[in-house]
Amino acid sequence: VLLDLRKAEDYEADHVDGFVSADVDAAKNGDIENGVEQLKKATEGEDLENKKILLMCYSGAGYAQVGTDLLINEMGVNPENIYTVEGGMKAW
Repeated sequence: VLLDLRKAEDYEADHVDGFVSADVDAAKNGDIENGVEQLKKATEGEDLENKKILLMCYSGAGYAQVGTDLLINEMGVNPENIYTVEGGMKAW
């Protein structure tokens, strides 16, 4: 599962083919429910229990951490199944 966690408008401006927009900006600013909603929308309610998840953000840090926290703490995803593109879009 390939998730781009950046703001939707940044995803629309440029993104890596195959990644789906899962804007977690609101969650980064404290709106956890919105972040979970965005992740569920992006994954179409797919059961993520046994899936590998690759996260893309701006630099591989802030938004990736928010997405990771949401996936683990709010959605019950095994942390061993979550990966982040090192350096994010800046490095891509």
